[in-house]
Amino acid sequence: METLVCLLENLRSSVQIDSTQILGLNAPKLDLYLNFLVETGFVKKLRRENKIVNYEIADKGKEFLKDYNSLKSIVEKTSI
Repeated sequence: METLVCLLENLRSSVQIDSTQILGLNAPKLDLYLNFLVETGFVKKLRRENKIVNYEIADKGKEFLKDYNSLKSIVEKTSI
């Protein structure tokens, strides 16, 4: 879960992501996570004319991050 959240946060704050430099993931593993996020509607996959694939966070992904961070804050405030 933390890896997915980290990917969404990176996509929210960045225009481009270098798949070889995020979270220490290798390219196939990163592609697996990104494909999952695309399939669930959290991320949009954008193909450019030069065949480079870019990703951007979708509204659903932004809403998920908002809810996730709200819940995380509540848990951290109530933790012993």
